[in-house]
Amino acid sequence: MWPKSALRSVGIACVLASSVLAIAAAPSIGSPAPALKVSSWAKGTPVTTFKKGSVYVVEFWATWCGPCKQSIPHLTELAKEFKGKVTFIGVSVWERGNDIPGVVKKFVDEMGDKMAYNVALDDGTTMAETWMKAYSQRGIPAAFIVNGEGKIAWIGHPMDDLGETLTAVLAGKHNIAEQKARFEEERAREAKEAAIDAELKQARDFYAAGSTDKAIEIWNRTMKDSPARTADVVSERLVAVHDKDRALVPAEIAGFAGSDDVRVAEGLAMYSLMVTMKSKTPVAEDQPLITAAADAADKVNKDRDPYVLYYLAQLSYLRKDFEQAQRKLDKAIEVTPGSRFKDDPGFLDFLQKAKLRFAK
Repeated sequence: MWPKSALRSVGIACVLASSVLAIAAAPSIGSPAPALKVSSWAKGTPVTTFKKGSVYVVEFWATWCGPCKQSIPHLTELAKEFKGKVTFIGVSVWERGNDIPGVVKKFVDEMGDKMAYNVALDDGTTMAETWMKAYSQRGIPAAFIVNGEGKIAWIGHPMDDLGETLTAVLAGKHNIAEQKARFEEERAREAKEAAIDAELKQARDFYAAGSTDKAIEIWNRTMKDSPARTADVVSERLVAVHDKDRALVPAEIAGFAGSDDVRVAEGLAMYSLMVTMKSKTPVAEDQPLITAAADAADKVNKDRDPYVLYYLAQLSYLRKDFEQAQRKLDKAIEVTPGSRFKDDPGFLDFLQKAKLRFAK
């Protein structure tokens, strides 16, 4: 998908405090690269240490990871482009099954020349812990550049600016200080988001346990202190109420329907889709709630936000109202230039592809 507080409760404050302390003590861009500790090599020449003066790319992936499969040919092209200058190492992590070496070897063999670089297997979870977790990387594929001084020079998705960064590193023009500042800013942002996620989970738990007032207090506080997460709060609140007593949902929807905030509209639309796609009860029982939330989202949005329109188009498609889905997407395309996505050239392409997906 495209677009996804002052923490006053003791539990959440501890989460944030521990995150901040962890960030302060954690390795970062410019830190010495962790050791390479793998169990075996599935392809290529084993690398046991980082040699001074040599540059390396250490990329983490898994056989079950779709985005990893898409990035492998790109890594192969980069390995060819920088042959003799950069050593590429793919490390398989978080694999599943009883015969991980066999699974990885089979995958690598089937990839053949599409995966033309060194490939290793994690030693248990050692590499995942000392590299991925230590540098706050929660998803794969993830690539690390180790410069000639044996320090981490860059961390990111291999399909991003890995090639351009390698060129700068080799030319001695890569600014580690600037890269570190950006990395730390992003890590701090992610720590804050994780604290908000913990706060929202606490609200769900409170509501499920019958502590309605405590849950509502957290939801209201989060919307006030972290307005960017308003859509998440609205959708999570509606789902929590829906799961405990759906008879109360219409009043909740009505309470949001008077808003003028497109983020509230997004939350209402998200709830409609979540119930549509994950309903645990007969559709007939949920349909009036789905319709009411979608109508409220439409009313609050007033055709202003293209992402809300995308959600509503998806909902229409799932209802097999293909003409309405196309109308919503056409309107989304129309309003994008004046929206929060005006500087994102990929969003219009995303909507155009959605028109094809949501056609009859």
